[in-house]
Amino acid sequence: MLPDVILNNLNTNFTGVTATLVNLYPFQRKLVSVGLYGSSIHCNERKVSLSEILRCGRTPPPDLPFRIWHARRTNELWMGILLRDLYRMKIKIVYTSTKKGHHSFPLRFMIKKSDGVIANTEYTARLRPKVLAVIAHGIDLNRFYPPPNQKGMWESYARKRGLPGKRAIGQFGNIRPEKGSDLFVKVLCKVLPDFPDTVAVIAGRTSWRDRSYRRQLQKETIQAGIAKRVLWPGEIPYHELPELYQALDLCIACPRYEGFGLTPAEALSCGTPILVSDTGAFSSMVKEGKTGWVIPCNDSKGLEKQLRAFLEIPAAAEKMSEDCKKQSSQFFSAEKEAQEIVKVYQRLWNE
Repeated sequence: MLPDVILNNLNTNFTGVTATLVNLYPFQRKLVSVGLYGSSIHCNERKVSLSEILRCGRTPPPDLPFRIWHARRTNELWMGILLRDLYRMKIKIVYTSTKKGHHSFPLRFMIKKSDGVIANTEYTARLRPKVLAVIAHGIDLNRFYPPPNQKGMWESYARKRGLPGKRAIGQFGNIRPEKGSDLFVKVLCKVLPDFPDTVAVIAGRTSWRDRSYRRQLQKETIQAGIAKRVLWPGEIPYHELPELYQALDLCIACPRYEGFGLTPAEALSCGTPILVSDTGAFSSMVKEGKTGWVIPCNDSKGLEKQLRAFLEIPAAAEKMSEDCKKQSSQFFSAEKEAQEIVKVYQRLWNE
């Protein structure tokens, strides 16, 4: 039998949307009959095929008037509209919107054709029609949690893998201009020469169109004499991320634009302080000076000043880590997010 809710993952790359699905799926399936159409998210999901949708989608579930088609990407929204309006599937379309600015005209048109929108922030909600709820992204606190003692975590992590350094700072996400990878490298070239015991981790996938961009960044680290202390491990498997977060002294997220942004919240949940640009929902995650700092977007001088100040006081990481542990339990958890999303489904079914 086709599930009551069909989630979509129509992207083969691991993105922030994929991370959201990985966090939510185990909790949603406890609350409602749910299946996944598209690329696997590797958490024992119930897979749904297109042939199954076409074969069974015109008949609603036995005890419900229709199924929910939950889209988070443009192609998923477009496909839901096509299935509902052209193939007459008994579905209603819920679209989660994270973009802070206005959408393009085609996407605005498709959003109006949906049956309801979930916004991630109050600001986003003011820009969208048909908003049914404002629900912030959550973190799976069973997966991302602080270790009992964070002192010396990088040395232990590095020793197992033959990596250098006694302290480490890190940046996560696709390596491209939008994510501020060049901004981070520019600051590293100025700061790392003064802190020889510190290494930097730049973890993330590089698309084919950004390979020359990455090569240029690596060339800059060579010219600055820090190439051996700037690590480029590529995309880290999601199940290995918590251990790396726990090992870092500081997580830096300095994108020029972000819709919401999960990496700072994941780092904080692992007891690691953050230094972030003022975009997405980052500022709402930080207790200034206690669990991290917020700087303006594209502010390399501010980033350099704050990073240098942090590294000059080795004890700062340990103290801030304790504050992060206290704050992590206050995060809007993925379990709570799943409960709020299912309330939206129930509202549509009841109507």
